[in-house]
Amino acid sequence: MDISDCGIIEEIVTGEGSSDSSENVIVFKSLNSFTFDCLPKLASFFSGTYSLNFPSLKRLTVSQCPEMKSLCQGIPSAPDLKHVRLSETKLKKYIEEMFVQDLDYYSNEEEE
Repeated sequence: MDISDCGIIEEIVTGEGSSDSSENVIVFKSLNSFTFDCLPKLASFFSGTYSLNFPSLKRLTVSQCPEMKSLCQGIPSAPDLKHVRLSETKLKKYIEEMFVQDLDYYSNEEEE
């Protein structure tokens, strides 16, 4: 999935989630790559409380998304994620807490 050059998009998947988020999981079974580029208002992939499961996700690239801080409020799962590249985004801490120990390649081009 590649999404780029949109000045108004704030999230990719919309929804509220429910108060019992332990049983609420959205699964993206076949999604193997994300590229988000030049999305100045994008804050998250999903702002609801569901957890997200990406069983086939191998690559995540986020560039020029200065407001993006997380993929979701719930717990993300991406067991096959091996390649992450970040530039001009606030995702560094989130990615390092959730995924960095399992990555083969991690590039963070953010200014500290």
